[in-house]
Amino acid sequence: MTPGQASPTKQGFERTGTKPFMAITLLEAESGEAIQRQWNHDFESVIWCLAWYVLPGTPNWREGTYSQVGALKRTLVARAGQKGLPTVHLMGTEHLWNPLTAAAFDWNHRQDMVLAGRWAYSDKVNMELIDGCFPCPKRPDGEEWE
Repeated sequence: MTPGQASPTKQGFERTGTKPFMAITLLEAESGEAIQRQWNHDFESVIWCLAWYVLPGTPNWREGTYSQVGALKRTLVARAGQKGLPTVHLMGTEHLWNPLTAAAFDWNHRQDMVLAGRWAYSDKVNMELIDGCFPCPKRPDGEEWE
């Protein structure tokens, strides 16, 4: 923001980020198409960071165009539940695979339905998805969180 300016000139429509960690809807946006960045894109980015961690050397997520990387991610999401954990994965991360793929599949399905105008956007529903897919650790004293 320029000093003295009442509001920033950037409105959050810029497509910036590191391709391996960007949300699919941002990757698949047509060149010049304005998609407002929202918190849900950041959450999806966390899913892709976990996938990158579990699957070291994930091929071609750094190479190619935005849309090509988006298509590769869609393919991973579509096949993840069918094929199980890939043989090339970081040892000790097996417990993350099922919650990760469930979250990625459900998350992308919901985002597609919202973008198609079939479902209304809801932060509450998105948070319920997160709570349902990822285990909540116990507090240090062993009690459940309230």
